[in-house]
Amino acid sequence: MRWDVVVGGLVAVCVVAAGLVLLLGGGSDDLTTVARTPPPAPPSGAPTAVTLELAEPADHGNQVTLSWSSSSDSVDYAVIVAPEGEPNRAILAQRLHTLTVQVDPLRRYCFEVQATDSQSVYKSAPQSIRGATCHR
Repeated sequence: MRWDVVVGGLVAVCVVAAGLVLLLGGGSDDLTTVARTPPPAPPSGAPTAVTLELAEPADHGNQVTLSWSSSSDSVDYAVIVAPEGEPNRAILAQRLHTLTVQVDPLRRYCFEVQATDSQSVYKSAPQSIRGATCHR
């Protein structure tokens, strides 16, 4: 067997294959891009404020029933219980609009409802029982 004939044949096959790739590729050497659609614009304007109204508390001695209304159905609530002379505490009310809380029947209290839509916190005007003076 003659090695020079075999090597020559292989070189010829490689040259033909390379020519076919260039000929059939037919594409331009320039890079092309596809136009992308821009992302949607964020909603215009500021978020709509949620209004909260805490009704007058119903004092039952050792319990107080609180009720409130809201301009939104998609917020979560917390009730702030502020006993006079003691630290405030927060009670999560989730999406309820009424909550009964335990209180000391001899102490004055202020209450506030807070709501959140995960972006902002909204507050009601405070309500008091037993002559408490409420401060923010």
